[in-house]
Amino acid sequence: MCDRTSLSEGYRVRRNRIVGSAIVVTVVVAIATPAAHATVGIANVNDPAGDATAIPYRFEGTTARGGAVGPFQFQLLDDDYKSFGQPPGTYVAQALPPAGWKVGDIQCVDKEQTPGAFAVDVPNGRVTITHATTSDEQWCTFTTRRESAGTSPGLSPSPPPSLIPATSLPQTNALTRVTTGRRFATATVRIPQHSVIRADLLRRTRVVGAKRVVHRAGTWIIKVPLRARSAAQFRRQGLKRVTLTLRVVIVPDQGAKQTFRHGVIVRL
Repeated sequence: MCDRTSLSEGYRVRRNRIVGSAIVVTVVVAIATPAAHATVGIANVNDPAGDATAIPYRFEGTTARGGAVGPFQFQLLDDDYKSFGQPPGTYVAQALPPAGWKVGDIQCVDKEQTPGAFAVDVPNGRVTITHATTSDEQWCTFTTRRESAGTSPGLSPSPPPSLIPATSLPQTNALTRVTTGRRFATATVRIPQHSVIRADLLRRTRVVGAKRVVHRAGTWIIKVPLRARSAAQFRRQGLKRVTLTLRVVIVPDQGAKQTFRHGVIVRL
């Protein structure tokens, strides 16, 4: 015999089996996942680029219903990020750079373009974020600099594709950003139509890493890992980082393919 009862928080299934003279009851309970909240994202960019210093951050706030959130403490490396799924409320993200470092710039984007969503305080390395709806996505990029690094401009956030309106897409393919990490490089590409994208890491003419994806129109981040065998060969040569070429080939459904090349230094 089996009966099934629907519950507001999920479902319960009860199965009775007769084994000999005993009744064995099996109960499976599943609880529905809480409703997903919108995203608040914090990204870090070091100046000079590629510096391996980890920058501490703190994230805290108050929900619209008065509940406390955090504080959460975490660290971000160069070109690193952390995201939080938060309900409506007011949140503060603050960089706590180590000695010899400072926050040089903070830039934010808001999917819903809510007026006054961000109160940026660069001297104190923090931003106050008004998170008004359950569907919004908000991202802030902190540029942290060595105090001797000069005054180069900060970087705008590189949000997920959902934050970039279709009207911002170029008429032709574009390679908009390149970053590197430990044994990988990333290419941020914008494509106005459905395309095949092939990204390769080259050591002179030899392919030492590759990634192939197919995407619809939009902005996409493609991560190209360095092959383990190639990384091992470079380490045997005593190298801690290697200079490579990132080649990106975009083949749209209609029109001619385009090829982009960018020099990168990849840490091993």
